[in-house]
Amino acid sequence: MIMSAGILVSRESKEDCCAYTPDRYLKSWRLAETGYSIGSGYTMVEVPSDPLQILKLDDNGEITSTVNELEGYRYYKVITGSNVDDVVNFYKSKGDRESLSNERAYSIVFGEGTLRLTYHYCTEGCHLGFVPAK
Repeated sequence: MIMSAGILVSRESKEDCCAYTPDRYLKSWRLAETGYSIGSGYTMVEVPSDPLQILKLDDNGEITSTVNELEGYRYYKVITGSNVDDVVNFYKSKGDRESLSNERAYSIVFGEGTLRLTYHYCTEGCHLGFVPAK
Protein backbone atom coordinates (compact mmCIF):
# COMPACT_ATOMS: atom_id res chain seq x y z
CA MET A 1 0.00 0.00 0.00
CA ILE A 2 1.27 3.46 -0.83
CA MET A 3 0.78 5.79 2.11
CA SER A 4 1.56 8.92 0.11
CA ALA A 5 3.35 9.79 -3.08
CA GLY A 6 4.11 12.41 -5.81
CA ILE A 7 5.37 12.60 -9.44
CA LEU A 8 8.12 13.71 -11.75
CA VAL A 9 7.45 17.24 -12.74
CA SER A 10 8.74 20.49 -14.02
CA ARG A 11 8.01 23.10 -11.36
CA GLU A 12 6.81 26.62 -11.89
CA SER A 13 5.81 29.01 -9.12
CA LYS A 14 3.42 31.90 -9.60
CA GLU A 15 6.30 34.34 -9.09
CA ASP A 16 8.96 32.41 -11.04
CA CYS A 17 8.40 31.63 -14.68
CA CYS A 18 11.41 29.31 -15.03
CA ALA A 19 10.57 25.60 -14.98
CA TYR A 20 12.90 22.95 -13.62
CA THR A 21 12.63 19.32 -12.62
CA PRO A 22 14.11 18.13 -9.31
CA ASP A 23 16.36 15.08 -9.71
CA ARG A 24 14.09 12.91 -7.53
CA TYR A 25 11.38 13.13 -10.21
CA LEU A 26 13.64 12.02 -13.04
CA LYS A 27 13.00 8.31 -12.96
CA SER A 28 10.46 5.85 -14.23
CA TRP A 29 7.45 5.22 -11.99
CA ARG A 30 5.25 2.11 -12.02
CA LEU A 31 1.54 2.47 -11.32
CA ALA A 32 0.96 0.32 -8.22
CA GLU A 33 -2.52 1.31 -7.01
CA THR A 34 -5.56 3.41 -7.74
CA GLY A 35 -8.00 4.83 -5.26
CA TYR A 36 -11.54 6.07 -5.72
CA SER A 37 -14.85 6.60 -3.98
CA ILE A 38 -18.02 4.91 -5.17
CA GLY A 39 -20.24 7.21 -3.14
CA SER A 40 -19.67 5.79 0.33
CA GLY A 41 -16.29 4.71 1.58
CA TYR A 42 -13.00 4.67 -0.23
CA THR A 43 -11.65 1.83 -2.34
CA MET A 44 -7.99 1.17 -3.15
CA VAL A 45 -7.15 -1.32 -5.88
CA GLU A 46 -3.72 -2.84 -6.47
CA VAL A 47 -2.69 -2.53 -10.13
CA PRO A 48 -1.20 -5.76 -11.57
CA SER A 49 2.32 -5.49 -12.96
CA ASP A 50 1.26 -7.20 -16.20
CA PRO A 51 0.77 -5.24 -18.31
CA LEU A 52 3.24 -2.79 -16.81
CA GLN A 53 1.95 0.79 -16.58
CA ILE A 54 4.92 3.18 -16.49
CA LEU A 55 5.16 6.97 -16.20
CA LYS A 56 8.43 8.75 -16.99
CA LEU A 57 8.79 12.52 -16.80
CA ASP A 58 11.81 14.07 -18.48
CA ASP A 59 13.53 17.28 -17.43
CA ASN A 60 12.37 18.94 -20.66
CA GLY A 61 8.66 18.82 -19.74
CA GLU A 62 7.83 15.72 -21.79
CA ILE A 63 6.32 12.47 -20.56
CA THR A 64 6.40 8.90 -21.75
CA SER A 65 3.51 6.90 -20.36
CA THR A 66 1.78 3.55 -20.68
CA VAL A 67 -0.64 4.49 -17.86
CA ASN A 68 -4.19 4.10 -19.17
CA GLU A 69 -5.46 7.30 -17.49
CA LEU A 70 -2.70 9.36 -19.13
CA GLU A 71 -3.03 7.99 -22.64
CA GLY A 72 -2.33 10.68 -25.25
CA TYR A 73 -0.68 13.13 -22.84
CA ARG A 74 2.85 14.09 -23.88
CA TYR A 75 3.78 17.18 -21.82
CA TYR A 76 3.55 18.31 -18.20
CA LYS A 77 4.15 21.31 -15.94
CA VAL A 78 4.01 21.67 -12.15
CA ILE A 79 2.52 24.77 -10.57
CA THR A 80 3.70 25.57 -7.04
CA GLY A 81 2.97 28.32 -4.56
CA SER A 82 -0.75 27.76 -4.12
CA ASN A 83 -2.36 27.51 -0.70
CA VAL A 84 -2.75 23.74 -1.20
CA ASP A 85 -0.56 20.98 -2.68
CA ASP A 86 1.54 21.48 -5.77
CA VAL A 87 -0.39 20.75 -8.94
CA VAL A 88 0.84 18.94 -12.06
CA ASN A 89 -0.93 19.65 -15.34
CA PHE A 90 -0.70 17.21 -18.25
CA TYR A 91 -1.12 18.37 -21.86
CA LYS A 92 -1.61 16.63 -25.19
CA SER A 93 0.25 19.27 -27.21
CA LYS A 94 3.21 21.53 -26.53
CA GLY A 95 1.12 24.58 -27.42
CA ASP A 96 -1.31 23.77 -24.61
CA ARG A 97 1.60 23.53 -22.17
CA GLU A 98 2.98 26.91 -23.17
CA SER A 99 -0.41 28.59 -22.88
CA LEU A 100 -1.03 26.97 -19.46
CA SER A 101 -4.26 25.53 -20.83
CA ASN A 102 -5.19 22.96 -18.22
CA GLU A 103 -6.10 19.59 -19.74
CA ARG A 104 -5.63 17.23 -16.78
CA ALA A 105 -4.72 18.36 -13.26
CA TYR A 106 -3.50 16.38 -10.24
CA SER A 107 -2.27 17.38 -6.80
CA ILE A 108 1.14 15.89 -6.02
CA VAL A 109 1.96 14.18 -2.75
CA PHE A 110 5.37 12.59 -2.10
CA GLY A 111 6.05 9.79 0.33
CA GLU A 112 9.22 7.88 1.05
CA GLY A 113 10.19 6.75 -2.44
CA THR A 114 6.61 6.88 -3.66
CA LEU A 115 4.47 9.34 -5.52
CA ARG A 116 0.76 9.95 -5.53
CA LEU A 117 -1.23 11.91 -8.08
CA THR A 118 -4.55 12.92 -6.54
CA TYR A 119 -7.29 13.97 -8.92
CA HIS A 120 -7.28 17.71 -8.38
CA TYR A 121 -11.03 18.13 -8.02
CA CYS A 122 -11.86 14.86 -6.23
CA THR A 123 -12.66 15.64 -2.60
CA GLU A 124 -12.56 11.95 -1.62
CA GLY A 125 -8.85 11.68 -2.49
CA CYS A 126 -9.11 9.66 -5.72
CA HIS A 127 -5.55 8.93 -6.83
CA LEU A 128 -2.95 7.13 -8.88
CA GLY A 129 -0.20 5.66 -6.66
CA PHE A 130 3.30 5.03 -8.06
CA VAL A 131 6.48 3.28 -6.93
CA PRO A 132 9.87 3.43 -8.67
CA ALA A 133 10.00 1.12 -11.69
CA LYS A 134 12.73 -1.52 -11.55
